[in-house]
Amino acid sequence: MMHQEQRIPSESEWQIMEIIWQEGDGITSAEILQKLEGHTDMTERTIRVLLSRLCGKGLLTSTPDDRDSRVLHYYAACDRDFCLAEKSRSFIQHYFGGNQASAIASFIGSEKLSEEEIRMLEELLNEKAGNNAAGKESRK
Repeated sequence: MMHQEQRIPSESEWQIMEIIWQEGDGITSAEILQKLEGHTDMTERTIRVLLSRLCGKGLLTSTPDDRDSRVLHYYAACDRDFCLAEKSRSFIQHYFGGNQASAIASFIGSEKLSEEEIRMLEELLNEKAGNNAAGKESRK
């Protein structure tokens, strides 16, 4: 089984995944290069290598074109939320020793938050507290 770290897209791979998530499945490497034009200095060869890595990580699948088997169409094998959750878990593990509360406190303490953002965070914490309480009740 593949180590969890290896399933997380690198920064360059993330750029490619974002395009596939935004544009939809079945996109070719040439189309990805076109979408990245002016936003990166990646060559088509580099994009092909990154696509191959993403397939190897199980984050993408590909199928050959009906008319030209040398052209591959790429499909996301996982959604953005899954990859974001994996990347977040890895970040918290590496920089905060897995302590989620320390990570959240660091982010909150380092930024000015609007009243709306504070309310949103309060709602998320209250929801999480309710879910935790319900879980404890069901285990009794």
